[in-house]
Amino acid sequence: MVHGPVLAVAPGKAEAIRSFADLAKPGVRVGLGDPQAMALGRTAEDILDKSGQGEAIRRNVTVRAATVKQLALYVLDGNVDAAIIGASEAAQNPGKLSVLAVPPD
Repeated sequence: MVHGPVLAVAPGKAEAIRSFADLAKPGVRVGLGDPQAMALGRTAEDILDKSGQGEAIRRNVTVRAATVKQLALYVLDGNVDAAIIGASEAAQNPGKLSVLAVPPD
């Protein structure tokens, strides 16, 4: 799971975002990878499609990044409340992000 996707949550947002479903709540700012620029962006689209809440979550997407590092910085800087990033990127920021597993289904 070192290279798999995880949901990174910004400091101070961990109480409001405890599950993947919380990304669909009004006002939540979500960052995703650009599916044209990186594999994780395409993976994130697949995750949204399978979640059953893809359209609601997509309405909350405020930024699409070209790299995983850029997405992690958006979360760390508070520019977005949460983003789907790689587990290895989350591991490079121990204690700075809340990390939730992406449900396998």
